[in-house]
Amino acid sequence: MKIRIAITGMGAVTPLGNTLTSTWNALLAGRTGISQITRFDAAAFPCR
Repeated sequence: MKIRIAITGMGAVTPLGNTLTSTWNALLAGRTGISQITRFDAAAFPCR
Protein backbone atom coordinates (compact mmCIF):
# COMPACT_ATOMS: atom_id res chain seq x y z
CA MET A 1 0.00 0.00 0.00
CA LYS A 2 1.39 3.41 -0.98
CA ILE A 3 0.55 6.37 1.18
CA ARG A 4 1.04 9.83 -0.25
CA ILE A 5 1.93 12.73 1.97
CA ALA A 6 2.56 16.40 1.35
CA ILE A 7 4.71 18.68 3.48
CA THR A 8 3.13 22.11 3.21
CA GLY A 9 5.31 24.10 5.58
CA MET A 10 7.58 24.13 8.58
CA GLY A 11 7.28 25.73 11.96
CA ALA A 12 8.87 25.82 15.38
CA VAL A 13 7.80 26.65 18.90
CA THR A 14 10.90 26.84 21.11
CA PRO A 15 12.26 28.88 24.02
CA LEU A 16 14.03 30.98 21.37
CA GLY A 17 10.93 31.93 19.40
CA ASN A 18 7.50 30.91 18.19
CA THR A 19 8.32 30.75 14.50
CA LEU A 20 10.99 29.06 12.43
CA THR A 21 12.43 32.44 11.44
CA SER A 22 12.66 33.83 14.98
CA THR A 23 14.17 30.59 16.29
CA TRP A 24 16.75 30.49 13.47
CA ASN A 25 17.68 34.15 13.98
CA ALA A 26 18.14 33.59 17.72
CA LEU A 27 20.42 30.62 17.03
CA LEU A 28 22.47 32.66 14.57
CA ALA A 29 22.75 35.44 17.17
CA GLY A 30 24.16 32.93 19.68
CA ARG A 31 21.24 33.08 22.12
CA THR A 32 20.27 30.06 24.22
CA GLY A 33 16.91 28.85 25.44
CA ILE A 34 18.40 27.16 28.51
CA SER A 35 18.65 28.76 31.95
CA GLN A 36 18.34 27.97 35.65
CA ILE A 37 14.88 26.91 36.86
CA THR A 38 13.50 29.80 38.90
CA ARG A 39 9.71 29.25 38.86
CA PHE A 40 9.80 26.49 41.47
CA ASP A 41 12.23 24.74 43.83
CA ALA A 42 14.04 22.17 41.67
CA ALA A 43 16.32 20.87 44.46
CA ALA A 44 14.52 17.49 44.53
CA PHE A 45 15.32 16.80 40.87
CA PRO A 46 18.67 15.22 39.91
CA CYS A 47 19.00 17.50 36.86
CA ARG A 48 18.18 21.20 36.93
